[in-house]
Amino acid sequence: MGGVSVDEISKSIVKADHGPKVRGEAVCAADHPMVGVLYGKPLRSDRARAKIRGVRLPALPAGYTVADRRDIPEQNGGANHRE
Repeated sequence: MGGVSVDEISKSIVKADHGPKVRGEAVCAADHPMVGVLYGKPLRSDRARAKIRGVRLPALPAGYTVADRRDIPEQNGGANHRE
């Protein structure tokens, strides 16, 4: 089978970002300031298998919005998903 020897396969490959990561100098998405970005928080029930009868939202200031599963274009919810 010609080709590659075991010695060649076993060699380590140094990635381009190896140095900055090892030295703690790598820049991640969380390192960039996000001015004016709104954040969300999932709300979890304290009751197992409870039926949600409704959701009450406070009045939101101008520029804020509510996003839910209907705003996600892909299928969302799996086998337990019910309209």
